[in-house]
Amino acid sequence: MKMSNNSSHTVLRLNEITTNIYRFTFPPLIIFGLIGHILDIIIFTRPKLISNSCCNYCLASSCVSIIQIVLGQLVRMLKGGYHIPIPVLWWCRIRIFFLYSAYLTSTTFITLASADRYVSSCSQVKYRRWANVKVARRLIPIVLIISCLCQSHILALFVVHEDGEKECWAPRYSDYRLGYDIAFLIAHGVIFPILLGVFGFLTLYNIRRRRSDQQKGVTNLRLHRIRDFQRMTLVQTACTIIFTLPYAIHKLHRTITHSPWKTPERSAWERLIMSIVRLLWFFQDSGGFYIYSLSSVKFRHELLKCLYAHLPRRIQETQRAKTPLQISIGNNNDYKL
Repeated sequence: MKMSNNSSHTVLRLNEITTNIYRFTFPPLIIFGLIGHILDIIIFTRPKLISNSCCNYCLASSCVSIIQIVLGQLVRMLKGGYHIPIPVLWWCRIRIFFLYSAYLTSTTFITLASADRYVSSCSQVKYRRWANVKVARRLIPIVLIISCLCQSHILALFVVHEDGEKECWAPRYSDYRLGYDIAFLIAHGVIFPILLGVFGFLTLYNIRRRRSDQQKGVTNLRLHRIRDFQRMTLVQTACTIIFTLPYAIHKLHRTITHSPWKTPERSAWERLIMSIVRLLWFFQDSGGFYIYSLSSVKFRHELLKCLYAHLPRRIQETQRAKTPLQISIGNNNDYKL
């Protein structure tokens, strides 16, 4: 009897921690995520950047990520933090469809941006011609359509499970659910991180080779840009793996080990772990601006220039009286780095 009471207390405590994670960590995640993506949109629509193909992919990714935040984080906060589920089948299917379509689209755009930087660094003209705004603006709607088609099965096959969680997902104990979770793990936990890493380091290789082919005296500015891009590539690849892989693995683990005979304590532990890995997964959506854009000196300079242009006149005069803000903006091709 004592062990049963201890177990019940543990379950209540674990459920309380899970609820608090959704209730207290998701609101700042949503707020800062929306602010970050709005700033991204402002940056990438600047005249010096909107004509750049790589920035077009980043702009599209930021727009799509706003959908992820609203349909993913906001709804999950209401359900997990305040126990306000909406167990309506048609709504659940539409929400999950747009959420995972947006996630696939956003990840593909980031990968295309990495590929764009690579082809723009190639010495062969036949590769560099792919780094073109016209190509980017044709590929963006194509990616949107393909991503929606890839996730269209959700609209017909997902169900609302009649249990305490009211989970909307693929039917349990089905090969379809197992296959979908495996595909998600392979795509987002393996393929996309590998592509990001490969394109990033191939770009670095091309930049360094071009530098060695030119004169031996390389300017400090050029070396700084190479180090800047190297840091951005490493951060981008590492964050994609760290924030996505745990969620994909745990989701597959829950599918494989799901059983109606699980103890309440084990189920509570799994819900807690899911809330943590889900928080990491959503952090990638909300942290795009803070992780990727702010890791680039060029984008930081462009943001400062934009903010300075819209500051009230009194603040501008105060700043000008102290230290004039000097921002050096390179040519259009520099933004590919």
